[in-house]
Amino acid sequence: SYQEAVGTLPLPGLLSVVRAQPWDTNLILGMDARLLYAALEIMLGGRKAQPAKTEGRNFTSIERRIGTSLAQVILNDLKDCFAQLTEVDFEVERTETSAQFATISQASSPCIHVTLEVMLDGRKGNVDFIIPYATIEPVRKLLSKVFFGEKLGGDQVWRKHLTSEVEYTNAPLRAVLHQIQVPMEEMLSWKAGDTLDLRIDSDHEAVVTCAGKPIVK
Repeated sequence: SYQEAVGTLPLPGLLSVVRAQPWDTNLILGMDARLLYAALEIMLGGRKAQPAKTEGRNFTSIERRIGTSLAQVILNDLKDCFAQLTEVDFEVERTETSAQFATISQASSPCIHVTLEVMLDGRKGNVDFIIPYATIEPVRKLLSKVFFGEKLGGDQVWRKHLTSEVEYTNAPLRAVLHQIQVPMEEMLSWKAGDTLDLRIDSDHEAVVTCAGKPIVK
């Protein structure tokens, strides 16, 4: 539910209330203090400094503005992802530090909660998306649609890495030449040295299976 998702957001953190147009609905983008301070220090040339403490003080106006700018950069990438299906713009309406003031849905409303771990110059932080079902209702049918033969983006570097690893992966194969059913009476009459007629020809095809599934003949 929406209440459970909001309750898991890290504190302190910066919550951006985002407007999705033309859906005319809202979602929340959460950013923890670790990521915000890391981005601030890198932008101001403090990469060699120790990570700033994330507890004991509120965000300054400069930190909130930089957090809003960073949130908009993330939202632009989210827009590009949705562009495969439909046109939509995401714009930060306001930023809050308390979930109480960033409420966009009923407490019991179902929602989608996605947590991403981001690393900036060796420093980790989290980005959370909380998207109520009502927000994606205008495109729900598009999201559930199956696209055959289409490539909807994808990480080319990860795809190449996965392809190279698959080439060195071992997969046990089993070749089945033939299977027959023999009455129990006939089987009990077998004796050592008997020749069994498997009822197959010299050009009979074998079935190669993997994990019990036939893959080639």
